[in-house]
Amino acid sequence: MHALHIQTAHFHFAPNASAEALQGLERAMKVIGRAGAELEPTTPQPAAAHTSLATTAKNDMNNSEIEQEIQAKGKTAPRVTPADIEANIVSEHFFTAQHGVSGAMAALELHQITWHPGGEGVLRLLTFCVLVLRNGFTVTGESACASPENFDAEIGRNVARANAVQKIWPLMGYELRSQLANTMPCTCVPNQGCSNCRPRPVLTEADAQADLDGTPRPDYYTD
Repeated sequence: MHALHIQTAHFHFAPNASAEALQGLERAMKVIGRAGAELEPTTPQPAAAHTSLATTAKNDMNNSEIEQEIQAKGKTAPRVTPADIEANIVSEHFFTAQHGVSGAMAALELHQITWHPGGEGVLRLLTFCVLVLRNGFTVTGESACASPENFDAEIGRNVARANAVQKIWPLMGYELRSQLANTMPCTCVPNQGCSNCRPRPVLTEADAQADLDGTPRPDYYTD
């Protein structure tokens, strides 16, 4: 049931306020009082315990389960698979923020604004994962532990890697879509084509310089 909270109000009337106004106010306050007596006040309930991250993870479909469902439903069109993601990773690197600071200090390249005692203990709770892809591009993932007592190096690396892998999906999805778009049949004038359906050349330094100079790119298709 809804709770009604009545706060004491202070009314100030002019000396010449009519008797009818005072009587109307008195009647209104009696109505409010009866309404408050008829409503049963509610007792705040304790907040439910937070669902653990492990329980939440179990409720979410992971990449392997999604792939199994796709195969079970007979979806055979080109797509990015978990195997494609793993095959695109050529090296993996793990370290904590404490390791990064220590390495930068050793190389005399540390840039920091302030430092306070005990900072190293905080930095060791932040784990980084750097994945290097076949084309040389890199993606990163992080894992931060709120309670020092819960920190586990292996769990930190696993979580950081999973977060890094999630960043690869949109990159490879875009690359696959570009490849599919380049293979679409041309709908322009027969045997003429257009710049939208011709395969694009790889961007070169000469192309970049032409863009800066405001001139056409070398060997660039024009319609």
